[in-house]
Amino acid sequence: MRIGCVEILDEELKRKLINKEPMKSDEEIRNASVEALKLISKLSGHPILMMNDFFWTLGRSCCKEKILCVDRECNKKPCTFNLAVKLDSYDECVFEGVCKGNLNENYRNLWQPIVNTHYY
Repeated sequence: MRIGCVEILDEELKRKLINKEPMKSDEEIRNASVEALKLISKLSGHPILMMNDFFWTLGRSCCKEKILCVDRECNKKPCTFNLAVKLDSYDECVFEGVCKGNLNENYRNLWQPIVNTHYY
């Protein structure tokens, strides 16, 4: 969501995500995220599992409480994204300059849905 692959159009849902309020379900957002990942995989020519690993590690290391493009450091040490993706330099996020969260504080404030689930 922070990158802009999934747009949250419902203002009430957006408010809940920004305020980290518990929600009954994350199914709609999860389904939209899966569809976005399928499209990214198709357009990039990379397998969907590779794209999942790419975005999962990015979200868990570089774009969580601390945001690499703003804070200039990751949440995890060592950074799991940097371990998964070999980069020549890791001074900035690979999406810096095109990521909606990098360019717009409202997107940076979006948070993953808070749901009570046994899945994770």
